[in-house]
Amino acid sequence: MNNSQKAERDDVEPYFLTIRAAAKRFSVSYDFVHDAILDGDLPAKRPSREWLVKPEDVVDLIDRRTERRLQG
Repeated sequence: MNNSQKAERDDVEPYFLTIRAAAKRFSVSYDFVHDAILDGDLPAKRPSREWLVKPEDVVDLIDRRTERRLQG
């Protein structure tokens, strides 16, 4: 695969993070992300041993939880 083919593929394929990477990137705990996946609050896929999440889904989760906390 040449560089232009790889660049085209990268534009089409979604970007995913592991639980640990998502927790670190968004300054939340591993358990926060993991529990949200298990509770069905965070869409994820598990193609192998690790769960994978989309960064934008983690941001949406954090926004929803923050909004809920501020309202409640």
